Amino acid sequence: MSQSIFKIKNDYVELINSIIESDGHVTDDQEQQLAITQSEIHDKALSYRAVMERLDSENQMIDKELSRLQSIKKRNKNAHERLSRTLLSAVMTFGEFKADTVTFGTRKSTQVMISDDVIDLLPDEAITIKKTANKTAIKELLKNGEKIDGCELVENLNLKIK
Repeated sequence: MSQSIFKIKNDYVELINSIIESDGHVTDDQEQQLAITQSEIHDKALSYRAVMERLDSENQMIDKELSRLQSIKKRNKNAHERLSRTLLSAVMTFGEFKADTVTFGTRKSTQVMISDDVIDLLPDEAITIKKTANKTAIKELLKNGEKIDGCELVENLNLKIK
């Protein structure tokens, strides 16, 4: 019978509580149930590990595929920009022209260009500042005993599989 780890754990806790209630006396049936529970948890844990390894493998394949697709997208974008520049050059050389039902021409647009060295000289309404928390610095401050409202060190338990 295949059970979830949750069910195996609950059965184990009930069995231990039963043993505690009987002043630590373990019957033959309880001893057999303990062995079965241990065996079930080992089998289930190994099954979970196998599934986790498969999921990790799939995620690695997905990462590689994403990288491959991003590379293709970048190549296509660069080709599109090159073709666009070439057509713009042709329109600038020959003027507006029509090929079949498509008209090739130009239109004017405005773009803001800002030098990096003038950012400090811009008026406040022309600057956007994004604030982010520096978790590394906050961690160090908290470790050194400083109190920061809304911040705390939380200790987590993470699964380790050797």
